[in-house]
Amino acid sequence: MSVLDWKHRACPVCESTDAESLHEQRFLLPEGHPLADRYTVVCCRGCGFVYADIVIDQAKFDAFYADCSKYEDAGTATGGGFAAWDQQRLRDTAQEIAKWAPKDARVLDIGCANGGLLAELRKLGFSRLTGIDPSPACVRNTARLGLESKKGSFSDLAGLGRFDLIIVSHVLEHVHDLRSALEAIRRILAPAGLVYAETPDASRYHQFIVAPFQDFNTEHINHFSATCLARLFHNFGFARAGGGAKNVQSSRDSLTPAVFGIFHRATSAAPRKDDDLRECILAYIEGSRKLLRQIDAQLDENLLGSPAVIVWGTGQLTMKLLCESSLARQNIAAFVDSNPINQGKSLRGVRVISPQDLSESGLDHPIVIGSLLHGRDITDAIRAKYGLANRLIELRPAEASPAR
Repeated sequence: MSVLDWKHRACPVCESTDAESLHEQRFLLPEGHPLADRYTVVCCRGCGFVYADIVIDQAKFDAFYADCSKYEDAGTATGGGFAAWDQQRLRDTAQEIAKWAPKDARVLDIGCANGGLLAELRKLGFSRLTGIDPSPACVRNTARLGLESKKGSFSDLAGLGRFDLIIVSHVLEHVHDLRSALEAIRRILAPAGLVYAETPDASRYHQFIVAPFQDFNTEHINHFSATCLARLFHNFGFARAGGGAKNVQSSRDSLTPAVFGIFHRATSAAPRKDDDLRECILAYIEGSRKLLRQIDAQLDENLLGSPAVIVWGTGQLTMKLLCESSLARQNIAAFVDSNPINQGKSLRGVRVISPQDLSESGLDHPIVIGSLLHGRDITDAIRAKYGLANRLIELRPAEASPAR
């Protein structure tokens, strides 16, 4: 462990520049990808918050979500309720929110994705609903549901008027400039208004290791515990009125730990420093390293003697394996991805093609399933939907099972 020479990012919660390095994360990114291909995960010595020390600024993240959002595609995205498990997740969140806000509340969902949460709130009787998202496609998808939707992010809130309830659900972990985001929320919240905030629960990452370092990805750069989330809001004049911890479905056979809070304007004592989060993250790092070693050994065994392979999936796991495993040394004939936003891009000089393109190509190399979160869906589609007979190499070690 070492103290960093601070050149990049102060703590987004308390602004301290005294932090400890816990982990270096690397990615092999598609050509032209606007986000960072590496960063250091650090723990703030002042408040205990864990976050990515990263060079790029908020503008790059805003551009990424405007132009490259993975949430646009109905076949692969969450946040739209397209899959039954995702719809249930959104329904449960809407029911929690409904406990706190009257049906005539003016509601804003920041980072609304495809409008699934707003649609569930409408079913519960809410009618004054607005969504805002940086992705034009997500805005269009939300509008198709008959919901008001606008393109933008935190820097675009000023002209929207006042809201009685503001939702930031699985958004704050993506935000580089958290302080500007909280200031923007505070400016448009009605005096007696509420904020519903939900993020992954970093204090329990180590209990839900489905894929190695899944939570240290190009997009998740803030790692909250309940204490750290409360402290962030406290710094902007909010107190926690309620909330808790839960497990949310992140694919059809895996769960993600989450923490949520209802916040209102109030004076309260500052939450204590989180003295536990560092140890929880270190346990997560060690568990991820162990799983990565198992996957690497599995790849070595299964790819021995293969002149070339196909990699299905170009998401976070693949981008890590191309840096951290024997997959980096393989001759890759093609990358395949079902999300249209990834198709046509180039990864390690190899073009990303669609499943249909692969079906028509005649390539018979083994297929590495480059996802653990969605591995079952991918293998089912390869056989049943696309009728491919290629040998499949799945990455889950025999003793591992999805967290449930």
